[in-house]
Amino acid sequence: MHYPMVRKGAKLFLPSVFVTEHLRVHFGKAVELKGKALTIDKPRDNSVMTIVLDPGHGGKDPGAVGRKLKANEKDVNLAVTLLLKQLLEKELGLKVLLTRSDDRFVSLQDRTRFANDKKADLFISLHTNASKNTASKGLETYYLATAQSSDARAVEALENQVVELFEGGSSAKSKYDDLSFILSDLSQAEHLEGSNMLATSVQQNMVAGTKSMDRGVKQANFYVLRGAFMPSILIEMGFISNPEEEQLLVNPEYQERLARTIFEGPKRFKYRYDRIRNT
Repeated sequence: MHYPMVRKGAKLFLPSVFVTEHLRVHFGKAVELKGKALTIDKPRDNSVMTIVLDPGHGGKDPGAVGRKLKANEKDVNLAVTLLLKQLLEKELGLKVLLTRSDDRFVSLQDRTRFANDKKADLFISLHTNASKNTASKGLETYYLATAQSSDARAVEALENQVVELFEGGSSAKSKYDDLSFILSDLSQAEHLEGSNMLATSVQQNMVAGTKSMDRGVKQANFYVLRGAFMPSILIEMGFISNPEEEQLLVNPEYQERLARTIFEGPKRFKYRYDRIRNT
């Protein structure tokens, strides 16, 4: 301020130019001086309030299929998602929307479009992993970026093949790789830090709660995350191709544990992020 504040007894006085000019520069009409009364609009609440949960695959797309029990990934994803939804609504009072709530097929593009249309604050896509190596196991969480490792590229290819298998083949694939999507990636850059923060929180809590192998937080170019203009992650809850993990993934008690441990991620993220966004 050009002029100092003045204290008179217990009262502190601001220079009038601070109110009439400086505040208007930063807050516009949200701050007004009417006579001797200073009115300030209620600040916007930037807290995390709406989450879109995305149970991967569905309908004609079963996702990965277990080697031993022949369990379908789409069923595991939906079961855990419904449990997670209940926790987020009941314990955090959030508005939770689902890209699918039953066994139906939803294109990858429609999943993120739904999140954008609903102005979601977070987008979480739930999946189970698969590998030709039945010994592969563990948990990993991804956020959108160029795949950094051969393992990440393999998972990226597995999840992205939905487009060619169930959305019209190579011609459908091209719509995910055209200029509009490249440009959308630029718009998403501002959310990478939040996505990384959310992915790290989810991964740490899943590993601690399930005692499963920690495969880490990774980056990959998943079609389902492209175009989501909010912090977005994709969770791989274990390998359905591993006989031991498949047995766990179809167990209702283990599904509840997964939902609970995943829940702790957005919960802690929300508490931290809300303080930053509302400061």
